[in-house]
Amino acid sequence: MLCSDCGKDIPFHGSVCPHCQRDKSGDQTFQVFAIIGMLIGGAVGYAIGGILWALGGGFLGALLMGIFAMPKKPPAPEVRIEKPSETATNTVEKPKATSKVDRRLRDLEELRKDGLISEDEYIEKRNEIVSQI
Repeated sequence: MLCSDCGKDIPFHGSVCPHCQRDKSGDQTFQVFAIIGMLIGGAVGYAIGGILWALGGGFLGALLMGIFAMPKKPPAPEVRIEKPSETATNTVEKPKATSKVDRRLRDLEELRKDGLISEDEYIEKRNEIVSQI
């Protein structure tokens, strides 16, 4: 039996294709109905006109029963895209912009931690930066 989705050869038993993990129960139903239709059509054709009619009746029966039992693919899921509400967009916090003064104070603190300026120089420069606010 061939999987109707991936086209690979799969065993008749089981309900899932081992290759593509698709449900194959519809494929099994299709094949069973096609075989039953072929047997019934062949028997009716043979009863009407012999072996040639049996072949034609078998073909026609398989075709009609196969169409009747054709596996139905499920409809595609409906996708809805919604606009975010005003409250949802307002709840997102924006990162605070670092001001020039904050940056200068942090740089000054790093200079002091690294030992590049003394404590007195740090205090003097810090007071100068804060006074500009």
